Amino acid sequence: RMRATVRQLAGQAWQKQDELDVALLLALESRVTAEKLEGTQTEKSVARTAATSSLLRALLGSSGLQRLMYGHNQPVRSVALSDDGKTLASGDMDGVIRLWTADGLSPSRELDSEFIVIYSVALSPDGELLAACGKVKNAQDKRILLWKVGTASRVGNPLATQGNQVAFSPDGKWLASPSGDRILLWSIPDLSADQLYTGDYVERIAFSPNVDRLTLAAGGAKEDVRLWDVASKKELLSLPVGSEGETQLYSL
Repeated sequence: RMRATVRQLAGQAWQKQDELDVALLLALESRVTAEKLEGTQTEKSVARTAATSSLLRALLGSSGLQRLMYGHNQPVRSVALSDDGKTLASGDMDGVIRLWTADGLSPSRELDSEFIVIYSVALSPDGELLAACGKVKNAQDKRILLWKVGTASRVGNPLATQGNQVAFSPDGKWLASPSGDRILLWSIPDLSADQLYTGDYVERIAFSPNVDRLTLAAGGAKEDVRLWDVASKKELLSLPVGSEGETQLYSL
């Protein structure tokens, strides 16, 4: 079944080459699924080749591709671009975090990190803070670490989460992470903790760009994405996604 999923995702990525962001998401998920396959070495190799080919086609077939940037030795799991378009952050499967100038003309900086794998990176709206979520040694839960971008110095203590994602609010006042049946919130800059209880397992979150009324979209194993008012912590709306049965939410 997983081999069929790899082929299906790779095929969908090929069909969506005119929508680069969608094509890349599909191709990357095809590659991640291929890495989880069981079977003979030949079967796994064929699946990985198909997934990798779809990723390369999506990248190299795009007229918008400007340059390839080199620095990571392991697959990159997450990237984030600052609002002014000048700074790029990336995190890989070895726990390495790098900061780049977005034009790719200057060498990247590697940050001091305790991670053994990175799941998510995010830059604050003003570009001054970097947050990363990942796994560290000898810890059951994941951790979130923060740095000052300008000095590459650490900010505060590690924050615990059960989720694989971290996000800044558009006004820069909150840092959020899905964690089981709730969304963890920390105020910026003092990192005081708060939470929004959703009642259902949350895998992905996204803030709306409206700073006048902070709204969080949250989705997980259920067939809907729900919108929450951050100030009141009340549900605003439920949007159906997918169909009944198993649903996998990749991004919001």
